[in-house]
Amino acid sequence: MQLSRGYFTRLVIDEETSFNEIPTTKAGKIMPFNKLELASEQTMINPATITGTRNAVEPARGHVTAGGSVTIPVDSTAIGHWLKGIFNAPVTTEDSDTGKYKHVFSITNNQPSLCITKEFPDIGQYFTYTGVKIGSFSCTFGDDGELTADMDLLGCDEVISSEQYDKAATEAKLSRLNNFACELKVDGSKVANVSTLDLKLDMGLDDSIYTLGHKGRGAIPEGLVQVSGTIHSLFTDTELLQKGIDATPIDLELALTNSSDSLVIKMDEAQISRTSPAISGPAGVSVDIDFVAYYKNSVDKSSIVIELTNSVEEY
Repeated sequence: MQLSRGYFTRLVIDEETSFNEIPTTKAGKIMPFNKLELASEQTMINPATITGTRNAVEPARGHVTAGGSVTIPVDSTAIGHWLKGIFNAPVTTEDSDTGKYKHVFSITNNQPSLCITKEFPDIGQYFTYTGVKIGSFSCTFGDDGELTADMDLLGCDEVISSEQYDKAATEAKLSRLNNFACELKVDGSKVANVSTLDLKLDMGLDDSIYTLGHKGRGAIPEGLVQVSGTIHSLFTDTELLQKGIDATPIDLELALTNSSDSLVIKMDEAQISRTSPAISGPAGVSVDIDFVAYYKNSVDKSSIVIELTNSVEEY
């Protein structure tokens, strides 16, 4: 008996041209990942049917659902394929002096759907999920450890095969970014008293739509995107706390660099919650400050903008 091993598995993603349909022309990307918990499920329903005995009757079946989570390393290259799944295609420009490309991702009215395959080549089994959309993205920047991001996935259906999804799939290059290379600006000035920053994007997807003729979801429509997070700060002054008291909008910019590549997250309009530091012991005092980003007057017309600079010509 051959046991499948996790280190031998692969994750392949492709962009669907029609929702919940495997693309006719495949362009799979082999993605680096730490953990993938995308799976299908079909609930068994206990009927209330009476048959003149205490024995349970045959169960009924509910809808087929597909969903789960994926954990990925944060980098300056491969992550662009996931960002396209979150935001749609970026606006890309080339720097003629460096030959690098800047890809600018911002919130759009439509979100692409993906075809995602879990490959178990050591036992020749391949699980393909269609109609997959990214429901949320979260990451903690500045921590001591590997810099990773978590995404929740919502899908429609699962196809199990003994054939690879795309034998010609190409590998997405990993250009790892690290926590120590992270810096934060508040209102254009670097801050030195922030230890970590938590960021979460909730894409506001509706996962409740099931239609006749589909075993699973018939659609996963978009809703409002919520951008929020928490700044974990050393308590050195009240400047940031005062902005929360006064409900003063702030500008947040988080940047990570790797050689000449970079990942820059911009939230031009954000407000922080009113809070004050707690005294939890004799050591240094810290304070957790929640924030919410929004769009009102930003020239980018987006509550969050992510700029990815690398050598990739197009996503």
